[in-house]
Amino acid sequence: MARVAAQIDSIDPELANQLRQVSGRIVRLARMLEGELHRLPPLEMRLEQVVRQFEDNSAGVAVDDELFEQLAERFGLLQVRPALQRLERVHPDALDDEQ
Repeated sequence: MARVAAQIDSIDPELANQLRQVSGRIVRLARMLEGELHRLPPLEMRLEQVVRQFEDNSAGVAVDDELFEQLAERFGLLQVRPALQRLERVHPDALDDEQ
């Protein structure tokens, strides 16, 4: 393995370092993202609970689907799933499937 790695390094001296840097950044960012993604569902549930509480406490004011969607947009929730779909498209395995 060391001999092959040395030969690869002689062909492309920058490759190993660039791979290590990019791989390290991706792993760190994925860890951070994973932690934030675990926080999102409870926050979405809290929003739903607060909306129900608002409806219960306000005289006849209902939050329909359109208004709830506007609230979700205002709080940035509608941007999350499209952003995650963009990540799926650039996943290394997805890129391999395209070739």
